[in-house]
Amino acid sequence: MLTYLSSPMLERVVRFSEEEDSALAKAVKEATTVIEETLEMDGEEHTAISFNGGKDCTVLLHLLAVCLWHRKQRRRRQDAAQPDKDREPPSNELSPAPTSHFRALYVTCSAPFSEVDAFVDACAYSYNLDLVCTTPGGLPMKEALFQYKAKEPDVTSILVGTRRDDPHGESLSFRTPTDEGWPSYQRVHPIINWTYQQIWEYLRMFQVPYCDLYNQGRVYPLDYLDDARAKGAGFLQRQWIICPRPSCYSTTSVIRSSPYQNEIHDSNYEPWSCLPIIAVTYHCARNASMATAMATASE
Repeated sequence: MLTYLSSPMLERVVRFSEEEDSALAKAVKEATTVIEETLEMDGEEHTAISFNGGKDCTVLLHLLAVCLWHRKQRRRRQDAAQPDKDREPPSNELSPAPTSHFRALYVTCSAPFSEVDAFVDACAYSYNLDLVCTTPGGLPMKEALFQYKAKEPDVTSILVGTRRDDPHGESLSFRTPTDEGWPSYQRVHPIINWTYQQIWEYLRMFQVPYCDLYNQGRVYPLDYLDDARAKGAGFLQRQWIICPRPSCYSTTSVIRSSPYQNEIHDSNYEPWSCLPIIAVTYHCARNASMATAMATASE
């Protein structure tokens, strides 16, 4: 029973955004407004969502389900006000949402974790996505978008789960067109102003399933490893905030090392008192496997 996609839960999100005055409620209201404006302006049939199984795009996917459900409820109310017009029969309250296929893009990486692929597949089923995966083995983003444009030429806008503190996120607006020389899309960023804390608060509050790798305290710098391999770099250094175990409520910050770590530095992260944060600097050898380059949190 998919309670997180049931009508009562989706309605709860709508009411929360309209009736509460918290920072999260305002963030939800802002994000759903951007999504609904995009669906209205560009059309559901011309809009897709970029989904790779990460926590941010998982929140975005659930918010999309909320918006699609809310739009459907409004149409039903409009139909009810016009008795002579044919209207859809009521659906089961616990049926998955959205109830019609919504286009989605999964840009695969060169060495995906099986847990990620399994989660993406599960979400494609639960959320009823028309999912297109780019060529297995990984493509640069530009080539991946060209591939998707050839596959789905009618799509003009793509919902993306980028936040302000992501790489290059500081300069983005809610709607940002792709650069010259790239496939023509409107990149839509409904959760651009969300914080790391708000992502986890939303997932827990509305019982939204997320990839189990987060429960293991793991994160993986796939794009950076791929970039280092492509450029022939001997190593790649980057600081990472390792996602905490969401079930933990310790106020203690824990630091663990990876096999390729030489130093540990402080990271600039927004403290979240209820969860442990693991800050790691990776020195990834060019041929290091994904599994070996990944740090694991332990109590």
